[in-house]
Amino acid sequence: MSEQATTQKYKPKTIAIDELYLDTVFGQSVDFDFSKGMGDAWDVLTPEKPDFENDEDREEWEREYESEYAPMMNYYYPLPSDFERDMENRFGSLSSAVLQLEHVSLCIVRFSANGHYALALTGGGMDMQWDICEAFIQLGYAPPLNFCELPEFAGYILSERNRRIIQACKRSAEHAQSVAKKTEKHLKQIRQTLNANSKTQRKR
Repeated sequence: MSEQATTQKYKPKTIAIDELYLDTVFGQSVDFDFSKGMGDAWDVLTPEKPDFENDEDREEWEREYESEYAPMMNYYYPLPSDFERDMENRFGSLSSAVLQLEHVSLCIVRFSANGHYALALTGGGMDMQWDICEAFIQLGYAPPLNFCELPEFAGYILSERNRRIIQACKRSAEHAQSVAKKTEKHLKQIRQTLNANSKTQRKR
């Protein structure tokens, strides 16, 4: 990217694992054709723009940034409906949230039709589950359980980054287990109620 497209150095904020929002635990990937519609149906969120002398320089910066960080795969990972509010609370602005992903192979996209946001991969070539989980964590969300069966890569060690991802996935799994137990309890109660109703009707 050109010198004009650089931004001030930003130090990503570290969110405590027990403070991650749980809205995303049951999220799934969604198929979407990113080969068309950029700037119309969807856009890539950018960090805060530098000051430009004219519109031509600004537009060039936007094109370079969006080209470098555009989605490479035709699917996305939905973010919660309260995403804007969450990012304001966590980082102060959407542009700062974008910089949370500076070292992760995902970008934030916004869909024009409904104003919803999602994560999308900007790289590929191998199993990207570690990166997907890390992106959610960097934005303050627990990673989707669907991506928490992390692959074992040769040479991977228990670095601080990898430790946090494992801890966050464990929290997602614990939340899913809690939800499953509540659902199981509810279904048991429903079954008991329906069984009691059946006995009552047979007595009539």
